[in-house]
Amino acid sequence: MNEDGYKNTANIKVYLTTIRPNLIPTLLEACASQKVKTLFLYMAEKAGHSRYRALKLDNINLGTSRFMITPTGKYINKYNMTISKELAEYE
Repeated sequence: MNEDGYKNTANIKVYLTTIRPNLIPTLLEACASQKVKTLFLYMAEKAGHSRYRALKLDNINLGTSRFMITPTGKYINKYNMTISKELAEYE
């Protein structure tokens, strides 16, 4: 994922409002990309979105691999990933 790709994940606030709430868990459980699921959950939680709070995270397999979206930045322990400082500080 390049720099533009992960910066665009910040649009989660907009995307979450257009997805039917009952479809989100199904999509996350079926998604094969751990990186996509991890970024989605991180950004949804960061946005304080009500649809994140309604998810049963035990049903979503994030695996055990550590992701480095950027080689340097901020490590997010809960999601076992390193993201850019800009993304971590994005409101």
